[in-house]
Amino acid sequence: MSSKTASTNKHSPGKNCAAVETRGLHKRTKVSMASSDLMFYCEEHARSDSLLTGIPTSENLLKDKKTCIIL
Repeated sequence: MSSKTASTNKHSPGKNCAAVETRGLHKRTKVSMASSDLMFYCEEHARSDSLLTGIPTSENLLKDKKTCIIL
């Protein structure tokens, strides 16, 4: 292996060790706990979600306020 290819190698041992160490520091959450937290959050914020409740016409900035003259 030439020195040029060794210096451009993306998979150097130092980078891999650092990545493994940082992954080990993260606290893991069980899927069941994360999903129950997500369900609780969605249920609590459902009243203010415009995708579920719809946007009132008076507050909708994208809707045309004028009707088409031709039709």
